[in-house]
Amino acid sequence: MKILLLKQEVLDSIKGNLDQDYQNYFIHPHNDWIKEKFEDPFITFKEVQDFSLCNLDSNKTKGEIDLENCKIIYSHLNFLTESQACDERLWAGLTNGTFYEYMRERWDYDKKHPEEKAIGQIETRYFFKGGTRAGMYRNTLSKCWWVGKLLYDNKLANPWTKIEILGSNDFSTKVSDIFYNYTFISNETILNGLIDCLKYYKDKGITLSEIKHIRPSLQWLNAIGGATILDFLTYEEISSLLKDNINKIISNSNSSMLYDNNTMVEDNILDDEEDNIEYLPIGTKVTICKEDKGLKKIFKIDYASDGNLTKPSKILIEKKLNDMVEYDGLMYKITNIEKP
Repeated sequence: MKILLLKQEVLDSIKGNLDQDYQNYFIHPHNDWIKEKFEDPFITFKEVQDFSLCNLDSNKTKGEIDLENCKIIYSHLNFLTESQACDERLWAGLTNGTFYEYMRERWDYDKKHPEEKAIGQIETRYFFKGGTRAGMYRNTLSKCWWVGKLLYDNKLANPWTKIEILGSNDFSTKVSDIFYNYTFISNETILNGLIDCLKYYKDKGITLSEIKHIRPSLQWLNAIGGATILDFLTYEEISSLLKDNINKIISNSNSSMLYDNNTMVEDNILDDEEDNIEYLPIGTKVTICKEDKGLKKIFKIDYASDGNLTKPSKILIEKKLNDMVEYDGLMYKITNIEKP
């Protein structure tokens, strides 16, 4: 099997013209349209032993398929350096080349009719959207390699124990929340603390929700990191901190929750929309303005004394620059976001 890179000029052209080219992913069962539109669009990077991705005709859920693909992709491409695995051309080559047909079936482009809303989804799934780090954990195949790399542990009898503890439920949401949103998770001790915490609840037969339990606890751990150097803690201490917060959430549904029930995001949102929601980190300063009335307010994303996010934080935490938000009955525009 040849591992192909998509030439940079071809990559830039397709991404720059997705408002027209997106229909090709629905219409053409094979990638001949790329080869016809561009002369020699691919570069051979390396030849490897043939391998197939998880069977899409099985009864596995999307999360189970992605988890299995983490094992498959990392096992067969574990020779990649981190620098090579950050290269958009590699993953664009695999999604648009070797696994083009698989990608169409994975996202049902072989059954659906072209819709403009698919433009952003295709950019996310086939290429890197939002920069290198976002692309690493959102591209359909790249995210599997990176999660596989971070969770593979050859010191264990079963080197895939950690990813199996992570589990397949809410998988895309977990990948975004855990690996993309928090750079501290690349610290092996902190990651092992999280896995130890998840194992504790799994052994007790308790299924944790990424959105209801894990996400707010990671937010809380991030807030603690503002006053405590997490790198100095042991994995047992990290695990204990997370368990303390999750136990509070379980015993009191309002404790340390990021959202009220009526604003909770559906657990499967990322299976349908790969344009993952990004959450502003604790400590971010957000400026909102209502220019026609000369009003300007600055809020800090933070927790209140009761452990919940403050009211403005709940409103602003998933917003972006230039978004409109309602506050005290008036519509404001977000004019500045200053991350810590």
